[in-house]
Amino acid sequence: MNNMFGGKNRIGSSSPREVAGHILSSSLRGSIVLELLNEIEYAAKECYNKDSVLAQKDFCDLAEFKWHELIDELLEQQPLLADVLLAVSLPTSKIGNTKSVQRLILVISAVFGMLMNTGYQELSLQLVSSKDNRNDFS
Repeated sequence: MNNMFGGKNRIGSSSPREVAGHILSSSLRGSIVLELLNEIEYAAKECYNKDSVLAQKDFCDLAEFKWHELIDELLEQQPLLADVLLAVSLPTSKIGNTKSVQRLILVISAVFGMLMNTGYQELSLQLVSSKDNRNDFS
């Protein structure tokens, strides 16, 4: 029996990564990418509709801001976008390197904040100027 790629089916002989590679190199790639983009867009709307860290405008909230709160929001509410940002900014050879990951907290938080502000002006990263907490990753 032939599979959708024109080859013989070999049940259990391909890893999930190989199967994904075959699918992404097929005519399905465009549809898959579109679905992934739709998922990211939907998650952004959900983030906007919920109480985002980026929506905080009160001075007390801004004074108490912690960068990890923004990273937590990204990871919880937009895991696919988090994966994309990490894939671009952290080479696989540095995964597990705590120092490399720590440096990315501020960068990825800032990028996430800028992206959300572009689509939803009410969400902003004005908290950056509220407190010099660049080294406060707790």
